[in-house]
Amino acid sequence: MSVDHALNQRGDADMLKFIGGTVGAIFLIGLIVVILFLMLIF
Repeated sequence: MSVDHALNQRGDADMLKFIGGTVGAIFLIGLIVVILFLMLIF
């Protein structure tokens, strides 16, 4: 992390929002895959 990045608070907020969105999307996809997997088993 550079000093410029540390000073750029809005950039940090956007980065956190992007990371949060990515984690949320991966979690939702994982949840759907697990549900489909269970439906196939039972």
